[in-house]
Amino acid sequence: MLIAFFAGILTGFVAALFGVGGGVLAIPIMVFVLGLPPPKAVGTNSVIIVISTLTSAFFHWKQGTLRKEGFFLGLGGLLGSLLGNWLFFYVTALGLTRRVLGISFMIIGIMMWVGNFRSRREIPKKVTLFLLGVGIGTFAALVGMSGGVLLNPTLVLLGVDVKVAIGMSVTALPIITVASAVPKILAGYADLGTAAAFAPGIVLGTKLGAATMKGMRSNTLRRLFALFMFLVGIKFLT
Repeated sequence: MLIAFFAGILTGFVAALFGVGGGVLAIPIMVFVLGLPPPKAVGTNSVIIVISTLTSAFFHWKQGTLRKEGFFLGLGGLLGSLLGNWLFFYVTALGLTRRVLGISFMIIGIMMWVGNFRSRREIPKKVTLFLLGVGIGTFAALVGMSGGVLLNPTLVLLGVDVKVAIGMSVTALPIITVASAVPKILAGYADLGTAAAFAPGIVLGTKLGAATMKGMRSNTLRRLFALFMFLVGIKFLT
């Protein structure tokens, strides 16, 4: 319980700092420290990210860094979550969850590190955001994360400034995470006790992360995110 509490602080901090659900940290901790099987960790994290994304959205709203365009991403993500949950149950049955997680983390890290990040003021059209949300929702439900770990790099690759991308992501993620979590909870893949132990730390960590993000340089934020993703991916594959 104590480990889960401090892990919750780190999870909330990462969630608000990078505009993700925190699964990038919570899933490795549950697998490598708490000893949960990867499918159970994915299901449990689907509950944790509902808490972290809602809390993160609240603190970003308080400091004025939410972006209303993220709502269209969320609507698309709601649809994509239906497909992603089907894929999750299929991959779990094949015993490939850990491999899928490792490859996903590494690809995201590489995208963030080597991409052509020329920021612009224009935001992608609503239809583009909706379709992007469908893809993000599919990915999110498959790996039990919020989707921000893929959504943010994609938006940045499209030319959106990383801080604007985070604001859009934080707006969309609560919608996506709820749609992703419910089927896994009903199927018995979520350890609700572990999720509850994470919750108090998440609230504290999220407040610290949101404040830190506001004061950081965009390029530094992107590079830290990329390095973290890549290292976690290697760990899952070894």
